[in-house]
Amino acid sequence: MSLHLIRQIDHWQAATQRLSDFQGLASASTWEQLERYTDTFLRARLGASVRRLQQEADHLMQLARQEGAREEDILRDLQQLRRRYLATEVTLDYFGDAINTRTNPSLGRHLAALDKLAGAAIERALRPLGHLVPPVMTYIDKGLGASILKAGLRLWDQRGVNPVAVIKVVRHNIYRPTALIHEAGHQIAYALNWNAELAEVLRRELSSESPVIGNLWAGWSSEIAADAFAFAYTGYGAVATLHDVLSGGPNLVFQYRPGAVHPMPYLRTLLGIEMCRLAFGSGPWDDLERNWIASNPLHQLEGEIIPWLKLNRLMVPKVAAIVLQRPMRAFGGSSLQQYLPIQEVHPRNLLQWGSRLGPPNAWPVSDLRNNSLRLLALSVYKQVTESYQSPAFRREMDHWFSRLTDWPSLHHSQPQTAPALLGEY
Repeated sequence: MSLHLIRQIDHWQAATQRLSDFQGLASASTWEQLERYTDTFLRARLGASVRRLQQEADHLMQLARQEGAREEDILRDLQQLRRRYLATEVTLDYFGDAINTRTNPSLGRHLAALDKLAGAAIERALRPLGHLVPPVMTYIDKGLGASILKAGLRLWDQRGVNPVAVIKVVRHNIYRPTALIHEAGHQIAYALNWNAELAEVLRRELSSESPVIGNLWAGWSSEIAADAFAFAYTGYGAVATLHDVLSGGPNLVFQYRPGAVHPMPYLRTLLGIEMCRLAFGSGPWDDLERNWIASNPLHQLEGEIIPWLKLNRLMVPKVAAIVLQRPMRAFGGSSLQQYLPIQEVHPRNLLQWGSRLGPPNAWPVSDLRNNSLRLLALSVYKQVTESYQSPAFRREMDHWFSRLTDWPSLHHSQPQTAPALLGEY
C-alpha cells in the first residue's frame, strides 16, 4: 500500500480522535449552563456521530494495512471519510458556537430562561396530544429575525436526527422575545403536521377566488402557523413586535419573491392585526393598522402589484378566521382558539390578572414556571403599549427570568424521550 495513502489515513484518523474532546467546543462551565437533559441528549447525539466516524477511520486503516488491499478502493473510502469528517465538524461547530453564546453568565441566565419559555410553549401544545417534547436550547446572534433548527430533522453529518430544538434569538429583541415563541411554533406545527393541513385548507378555501391566490397563501402556511402560535401565547405583543421588525421601508414592506415561505410583510402584519381583531375585538391594534396603511401607501407602487395587493388584502380576514377558528385534525378536532388559551392573553384579561398577581419576584418558583408564558405576554404587552416605562419592565423581566432558571426541566420526568429523539445512527 502506498505510504502516501497511509499518511493521509493516519492524518484523518488522528483528526477524528480529537473531535471527541467536547471541551474543545465549549468550556465545562458553559456546558453546565444547559438543561441537564439538553446536555445529555446533545452529548449522546454528538458522541455517537463521532464514534461512528472514528470506527470508519480505524476500519479504513486496518484495510489499508492488509495484504492485497486495492489502492483504488482505499482511495475511494478515504475521500468518503474526508467528506464525512467535514460534515461532522460542521455539526459539532454549529452546536459549539451556539453553546458558547452563554459564556457571559448574565446572558447565559437570560438564554436559560428563554429555554424554559420555548419549552413551556412546546410542552403545552404537544403533551396533551401525546407527542414527545424535545429539549430546547437557545442562542443569541445578529440580524433581524430568529430561526430554528427543529428537533427531528437530520443534521449535516446525516448520522441521525437532531434531538434538540435549537432556536436563534437576536440581540435587538432579547427583551421582546415573541419571535422565540414563533420559532417554537415551527417545532409544534412540524410535530402536529399542521403546516400541511393548514396549506390544504387555505388552498381549497381561497381557490374559489383564484387558484393562484389559493396556492400563494398555501405556500405561506408554515410561517402563518408559527405566527399564529406566537399570537396564541403572547397576543398583541407578538403582533406589535413583528410590526416593528418589518417596518424597514417600502423595499422590505412590499418585498415579494415567488416561492418564498414568508408572506409579504405588508400582508403578514395585516394578518396579525386581523387575528387580534377576531380574537379580542377592538384595541390598540386598530391604531397600529391605520398607521401601517398610512405609512405604506399603495399609491407609491407601480404596475400590476397594486391590484394584486388589493385582492390579497381582501383575503386577510378569511385567512385569520381559518387559522384561529377552523377545527383542525392537528388539534384533535378543535380550533387553535379552542385548543390554546388565547383569551388569557386578551389585553383586558392580561392587565386584570397582572394587577392581582403582585410582583413576580415574590412568587414561588413553581407558580412562576406555570405562568411564565402569560407573564411574558404581559411584559411584552406593557413594553409595546407603555414604552415610556419600558426600562422598568425590562428590569423586572431580568429579575423573574433569573428566578425562572431555578425551576428544573420538564425532562427530568421524561427520560424515555431520549431514544425516540436520538433516532438511529
